[in-house]
Amino acid sequence: MKRSKRIIALLTCIVFVLGVSATTMAETFRVPDGATHVSIPVWLTTRQGAFAGAQFTVEGVPGFDSVRLELSSATRTASLISAERDGKHTIGFYSAANNYAPGAEMSIYLGNVIFDYSITGSRTINFSAVKVVRVVDKDTTSEEYPLVIPHTIQRAGGGTGSGTYTTAPIQIGDMSIPFSGVGGISYAPFINGYPDGTFQPDGNLTRAELAQILYNMYGNNRTGLSTTYTDVQSSQWFHGAVAFCQDSGYLIGYPDGTFLPNQRVTRAELSTAITRLKSLTLTATHPFSDVGNHWGREYIGALFQAGNISGYPDGSFRPNNDITRAEAVTIICRAENRDQSLFDSGRTFTDLSTSHWAYQYIMNAANGYNYNN
Repeated sequence: MKRSKRIIALLTCIVFVLGVSATTMAETFRVPDGATHVSIPVWLTTRQGAFAGAQFTVEGVPGFDSVRLELSSATRTASLISAERDGKHTIGFYSAANNYAPGAEMSIYLGNVIFDYSITGSRTINFSAVKVVRVVDKDTTSEEYPLVIPHTIQRAGGGTGSGTYTTAPIQIGDMSIPFSGVGGISYAPFINGYPDGTFQPDGNLTRAELAQILYNMYGNNRTGLSTTYTDVQSSQWFHGAVAFCQDSGYLIGYPDGTFLPNQRVTRAELSTAITRLKSLTLTATHPFSDVGNHWGREYIGALFQAGNISGYPDGSFRPNNDITRAEAVTIICRAENRDQSLFDSGRTFTDLSTSHWAYQYIMNAANGYNYNN
């Protein structure tokens, strides 16, 4: 407790402003007009292992309704300190555990800084200084003052809409380490929205759309494949994806030689495709009350045993129900062990609010993470 208090006191009382030229090193992220919440992921890159916390200063906060912090599993507490001079704020994230191996090169996700505002018009936020405090052993601390590339978050004026905009991450810590997220994670996007700017999360997924998803994930840009299905023509947008699925066996057609590209995918059919894709062991062991002797019971069981599906609160799975696009994206992300909280900024959808239960899964699937960095 004594050491803990000393660390917190050190973190909350001292702020170091580093001499970094914002004019030569600044990186600017321009926020869309309609955004009323700006979320900035914060990462610490380190070779030193254990750390107690990190602080940085923010300028330009006045004009926003509030500033709040979201913690990751790596941080125990966070603090927002309002400075009375020059409109600056100090933000701190404090460690949940100091058990990172010394000398290990890693990226640690500390959490998000979120700015909420309702006033229209231009707003600019500058991130310009950082301080990292480390625990060297059980009783002593050391201090490091690594550089941070200054960031400017700039919102264009005139917007009246609502929504959250997530910027590219802010990296603090050892700048000689190439930033790559946790363990070098990179997620490729695998699904698109529609030309009118919607995603239609509660709409249904067609077999052609599922084929395209599987191709996006595992097709590796393969070309030159052909399909024997009588209802899939070479001129159709999904031809290459269907041909890939036929060749790989991930998604197959019907005995009459058709693929039925516009037919809706059921929950049992998606379970089958994902089980084949991940080469899961078939099993009829599952808790669902309405699966019984359904043809897809072993595929559903395999996906349940893998922890990728949970069914509905009433104990049913509803295998013959048409699966929604949001449900499909969620199951695929889980099957791929993608952390849904990690996604790049950029693509947004007019019919997808941050309150939708699958918002993070959809943003992860549509934008990817660290994919183009």
